[in-house]
Amino acid sequence: MKIYYTDTDSMHILQQDVPKVEKAFSEKYGRQLNGKNMGQFHVDFDLDGCKNVYAENSIFLGKKSYIDCLVGEDEATGEVKKGFHIRMKGVPNGCILGECKKRKCTPLELFEELKAGE
Repeated sequence: MKIYYTDTDSMHILQQDVPKVEKAFSEKYGRQLNGKNMGQFHVDFDLDGCKNVYAENSIFLGKKSYIDCLVGEDEATGEVKKGFHIRMKGVPNGCILGECKKRKCTPLELFEELKAGE
């Protein structure tokens, strides 16, 4: 399996590989990997009111600094919705969104500029 990003407590892998990792972990350690308790991991992509949430695009700037462009299916209507999962250690998301508003750009466009060295 490919790991696209990892640090101390997170990793980005293909959605289809999550069950494989859970199974291998269970076989090796005899306990469940998926959960919210200490020593467990879970998919933390969240898009309000949506299911089947995944990242269609991601930009990784460095450790604990990335953006995921999320896609999900509205649980009530089935409509496709989009949003962002933003992480930048030491910088609150409100500051990032405020900078986007000031520059009149999306969070993805801001991360593209940062990736380009601007």
